[in-house]
Amino acid sequence: KASLFERRIVLLIGDINEQKASEAKGALTELSLSSPEKEIFLYLNSNGGDVDSGLGLYDFITLFLKAPVIGIVGAKCLSMALIVLQACAKRIAAPNSIFCIHSVFTEVQILYNATFHTRMREIKHDLNVSFQKGNKILEKHSKISLIDIKKLSLAKNGIGTTFFADKALKMGLIDTIAKGSEYKIF
Repeated sequence: KASLFERRIVLLIGDINEQKASEAKGALTELSLSSPEKEIFLYLNSNGGDVDSGLGLYDFITLFLKAPVIGIVGAKCLSMALIVLQACAKRIAAPNSIFCIHSVFTEVQILYNATFHTRMREIKHDLNVSFQKGNKILEKHSKISLIDIKKLSLAKNGIGTTFFADKALKMGLIDTIAKGSEYKIF
């Protein structure tokens, strides 16, 4: 990890959760404080994950870091990872990277009592609010309208839409597709 740190590379691999988001924030903070003018490379290969952790990481990158963060997608950038990628000053993807936009899964079939039912409604409401925030972030950083983002999210009964880097580039979700040796950071 020391040599990655020396090269200003932070890895976000696997599911995004509170622990991984905190580790990423810590590494990003140290690198930004050490040289705020130098780029930091955030390498993403993630199925997505926790909405609160992902939105928190997005806010942290966009609001508090002086150093520019370059997002590099090596393979997968699904769900909340796509939201985190939008925080980056430059968004790069390997040609065969896979992306996914989907809705937040909110269906719960178990009803124990009125208190439980009320709490489930509150959770569903909170998830829908987070879903709307994520959609607005995608709209802000891409060429896709909010209406089209909702259509992509709700496609296939809420499973969403999966696509490759070429389509992500056309939609404005990434800035470039890596070619040749220009982005060999490892």
